[in-house]
Amino acid sequence: MQLPPIIPTASFAVLAAFILLLTRGAFAANADGKTTDESHAADTNPPAIKIDDAHKMINQPKEIKPASYVILASDAIILDAAGYRFDIPSELKDTPLNSIQLIQSKTQHYELEWRPGTTLYHLDKTTLKPRPGSPPFTGFKKGDHVVIAVGVVFAPGKFGPVWASTIKVE
Repeated sequence: MQLPPIIPTASFAVLAAFILLLTRGAFAANADGKTTDESHAADTNPPAIKIDDAHKMINQPKEIKPASYVILASDAIILDAAGYRFDIPSELKDTPLNSIQLIQSKTQHYELEWRPGTTLYHLDKTTLKPRPGSPPFTGFKKGDHVVIAVGVVFAPGKFGPVWASTIKVE
């Protein structure tokens, strides 16, 4: 799916909602055919998702259908970017990554600061900050279809995603 490299946050939210509608029921397991953490315990061992090209939804050829992450319900997830090289669009080359955006629904949008040099992020109610108009984050609930993106907030309300994927919560 080709997306413009820079889109307003509100447009990203609309696009994310549209993607969620299109992909409901069309989610796939990880490459090994298993959920990301089949033995997870709710609070002590959150599921982990590894950023990779197999799950990347943007800037892919049309014939590529990226896999979606599948996790069990949990209060948190671990986002692992270790070893992943982000393909930064030329418009954003001089701006370091600075944001992880998570969208659960039209009214549930969250953000966490991306820090250069950090590759593991714990996403939960203490780290995910609600965007204006969103309630506090309450976890990943069974039946959720979530869009997650890493990119650059380069002006108020303007987000340039460089990697995005979907998560289905079972």
